[in-house]
Amino acid sequence: MNIKILFENEEYSVDLSDLETVEDLKAIIFSLTFLEPSSQNLVVMGKILQDEEKINSLHLIQNQRVLLVDNEKNKKNNREQKIELVTTNTISNQNQNKREQQMNNNKTTIKTKTNTQNNTETQKSLINKEIGIVENQNPQEQKRMLSRITSYLEHVRQYESQTLQNKILTILPLEELLIGGEEQNEEETPPEYSQAKRIMGWFKKKFFKWTKSPECNFCSGATKLVGYGQPTFDERKYGAGKVECYCCSLCNQITRFPRYNSVEKLVDTKCGRCGEWANTFCGIMRAMGYDTRYILDMTDHVWVEVWIESLNRWIHFDCCENISDRPFTYEQGWKKKLTYVFAFSTEEVVDVTARYTKNIELVIKRRTEKHKISEPWLQKQLQLINNKLQNTLTQERRKIVKQRQTEELKQLNFQYKNRNNFFEEQRPRISGFEN
Repeated sequence: MNIKILFENEEYSVDLSDLETVEDLKAIIFSLTFLEPSSQNLVVMGKILQDEEKINSLHLIQNQRVLLVDNEKNKKNNREQKIELVTTNTISNQNQNKREQQMNNNKTTIKTKTNTQNNTETQKSLINKEIGIVENQNPQEQKRMLSRITSYLEHVRQYESQTLQNKILTILPLEELLIGGEEQNEEETPPEYSQAKRIMGWFKKKFFKWTKSPECNFCSGATKLVGYGQPTFDERKYGAGKVECYCCSLCNQITRFPRYNSVEKLVDTKCGRCGEWANTFCGIMRAMGYDTRYILDMTDHVWVEVWIESLNRWIHFDCCENISDRPFTYEQGWKKKLTYVFAFSTEEVVDVTARYTKNIELVIKRRTEKHKISEPWLQKQLQLINNKLQNTLTQERRKIVKQRQTEELKQLNFQYKNRNNFFEEQRPRISGFEN
C-alpha cells in the first residue's frame, strides 16, 4: 500500500509494504527529502505520529495524504512559514473524480416510492404508531424532505476540494495548532481530540466573528435591518441565496450582508451566524485531515461532528458555543423541541437525532405528527441514498464506513439514552448574546 507524503509543495509516494514502525517510515522519507528524522513531524488525522507506533495500527488507506512538517524550520522562522500542504483522509484522485461525476449525474435522480406498501411494509405499519409509522403520509412533505437532504449532500462536497483545503492550510497557524499545543494535552484525552478542541478554541476566539448586524461599510456606524435584496452575480458565485440590507443610523447608507455558503469566501470574510460558523469550521477540520460531518438540526441550528479514531465515535463540536461532546445542550439547556437532526458528508447521510435527545420516542412521535413522514419510509430513503454514495468508494474505504455505521447504530440505541447530563449541557445559548 502506498501513501502520499506532502512536503514543501512536493508530493512523494511511499510504499508501506515492508515498514513496521513510524521510525522506519521516517528513514524512507529522509532518503527522499533529506530532512533528518529528528526534524520530521508526520501528521495524520490531526495527530502527530510517534516513532514507536506500528504502521498497521494507523489505519491508513491507499494514497492517503500525510503532512510532513519540518519542526526545526518552523522554530527558526518563528511561525512565519506558510505551509501549502494538505493532509486528507480521502479516496484516490481517480475515485474522487469518478465520485464527483456520479454525484452530479445522480443528485437530481433520487426518486420516492409512492406505490402501495408491499406486504412487509404493511406488516410494519400495523406494529405500533409509537415508533413513528403513519398511515396517511404527506407526499409533499416527503418531497421537501428529500429535496433538502439532496441539497445538503451537494453542499458538503465543497469540503473535499483540494484547492479549498490548500487555501485553508495557508491561512491556519499550523505550528500553533499542530505543534505548539502538544504539551497542553489534557490528562487521559486523546491527542487528536485535544487538538480538535484547540482548533475550535482558536476558531472561536481568534478567527471568526459573530455578526448580528454588520458595521456600516461607509462610516463603521451601527446598522439596522431594513429588508432584503437580490444577490449579485459575484455573490451568487459564492453561494449567497439571499442578501440582508442594513441602514446606517449615522449616514443612512445601505450596507449589504450576503449570506455566503462558500467556505472559500467565508475564510476571507470571517463573519456570520451559526450557518457560516459551522460551514467554515467543517471545512477547516477537513483540511486538517479529520473526517467531519455537517450537522443540520431542522429546528434551526447547525454544528459539526468529528470522528475521533481512538474513541471510535463521532464527537459533537459546536464552534459557536465552543463546546464538544455535549449533545444534550440543545434539548436540556436551550429547551429546543427537536424533530430531525441529520449528519451529512460525501460518504453518508445519517439520522443522528438519538444522539441529541434523552427521549427519542417522544421526538419521533412529535415529528411524525408534524410532518406526516413515516420512520420506515425515511430510513429506507436514507439507505438508498447511502448505497449510491458508498458505491463510489473504494472497497477498503467502504468497509471502514460500514464498520463505523454499525458501531454508531449501537451507540445511538444504547449509549446516549441513559447517560447523565453534564453541567455545560444545562446552560442557555451563548452565541449571539455575548456582546
